[in-house]
Amino acid sequence: MTLYEIVEDNIKNCGDMPAYEYFNKEVSYIEFGKNIDAVANALVAKGIKAGDKVGICLPNSPYMMDILYAVNKIGAVAVMLNPKSPLKEIKLQLKMTECKMVFYSSIVSKVFKQIELDSVAVSIFKGLPLMFKFVCLKKVFPYYFARNNYRNFIKAGKEIKDIQIARDDMADAVMIFSGGTSGECKAIVHSSASFNNSAINCIETEKPLPDRLSMLAVLPAFHIFGLTVAIHLPIVAKGKAVLVPFFHMDTLAKIIAKKCPTFIAAVPTIIERLLECERFKRYVKKGIDFSEFRHGFIGGDHLKEEVRDRFNDIIKKCGGNGYISMGYGMSECCPISVNARNTTIEKSVGRPFGTVEVMIFDDENQKEAAEGEFGEIWISSSYSMKYTIDSEKNKHPLVSYKGKEWIATKDMGYFKDGLIFYECRERRIIKVSGHSIFAESVEKVVKAHNKVKDAYAVPVKHEARGYGVFLFVTVFDENDKNEKLEKEIIALCEANLVIYAKPLGIKFINEEDVPITPMLKISYGKLEERLKNIRYK
Repeated sequence: MTLYEIVEDNIKNCGDMPAYEYFNKEVSYIEFGKNIDAVANALVAKGIKAGDKVGICLPNSPYMMDILYAVNKIGAVAVMLNPKSPLKEIKLQLKMTECKMVFYSSIVSKVFKQIELDSVAVSIFKGLPLMFKFVCLKKVFPYYFARNNYRNFIKAGKEIKDIQIARDDMADAVMIFSGGTSGECKAIVHSSASFNNSAINCIETEKPLPDRLSMLAVLPAFHIFGLTVAIHLPIVAKGKAVLVPFFHMDTLAKIIAKKCPTFIAAVPTIIERLLECERFKRYVKKGIDFSEFRHGFIGGDHLKEEVRDRFNDIIKKCGGNGYISMGYGMSECCPISVNARNTTIEKSVGRPFGTVEVMIFDDENQKEAAEGEFGEIWISSSYSMKYTIDSEKNKHPLVSYKGKEWIATKDMGYFKDGLIFYECRERRIIKVSGHSIFAESVEKVVKAHNKVKDAYAVPVKHEARGYGVFLFVTVFDENDKNEKLEKEIIALCEANLVIYAKPLGIKFINEEDVPITPMLKISYGKLEERLKNIRYK
């Protein structure tokens, strides 16, 4: 089945049930279907056909849902764009994917005025709370004077009848962009089947399901984790997605406190910020009803054990039997491949998830590594991508090995007792005089210092060694940013790490100056850029 066919089936079998909720307003599957039809007809009126690429540059919202599934209905390919991306990046992504048209949020109207492409401005005002409307008002005002706005677009399709529905679930369906922490942009192409298989695998691990489940969809649709787990999974499970368009902690706290969803999909930073949110703390003190909460899928970065345990303790204290656990995956594998549910062993990301197969590959000897041996994590599953496209429009398929197709993740780790242990990204291995230094191992040692809040190890050029380790450090107390603490950090590294891992330099930075990606991951690439003119002797 295609993405749209899942909705089509739900209209027949549970039409009056809510498909999604947006700030307390629920939309039934029947109404959802009518909205999809209107958009699909308008797309056909525009001349969009199967295989054409359609850009969607919108936050999680009703219009985003309607457009996404309408694009899929006619067999076109949804190209998911980040509304916060700079103009240069959006232009590159539209060129890479050869988009025929694009829908964009009215809050980024100025950006799309500079793009020569058939573009449709979409207002995000409908259903938005008053407090957010005031914030967005100045930015969205030009929308109402745009000739190519969403209202006019829908009107153009009213004369279209009986369009042909695409039924090929293996055809290209969605393109997601990934640069990770490196900034090397690539488009990852998935079929409807990969999305559906991923959602089904997640659902199988959660059975028996409640009659009416809900999923908190705060992760954006332009991210594979948000699109697959937060948005499409509840549709596959005949439940509803609770759409949240912004990372706004007070709003999240209110939604969870008012009616805690059955499931949550989030990155670790969201959980960390919720725990620090004063409104969330007040709700917890009053008593949030976690009785219907089942599971929180946490991925995109490492979930600290202390953060996981604190949140799970809150769930238990508030009458819940559910929990959050760390998942491991990637945009290429749609997206949960390994899950650490019921696994508390430090550094382990858990066991292969659902129908996923995981192998540790020894690149030096070009063979599968033995248990306990270090290598690159390779993944094979029924929800792997079809291929990737680079900035030069070159296609890159999966890797074939012993009759199977694999994703070479560029993540390093090992197997032990059936568990997968993740060490670091390949690009976060710092080569010093031929020795491999794991950046995350250095960071862990430094963060053990009671004055250090966080640490970020990146490579810096060295004339004799090639590269060395440089540290960016945040502290709890601004008064501790001094030479004394630098010496203590150096001593800590000398006592716990090999000599090649000793930092060549340390720079104290403010927490707000740590660069992050749109998905709240640390942008190590941008930290490295700050050192491009530095070379040690």
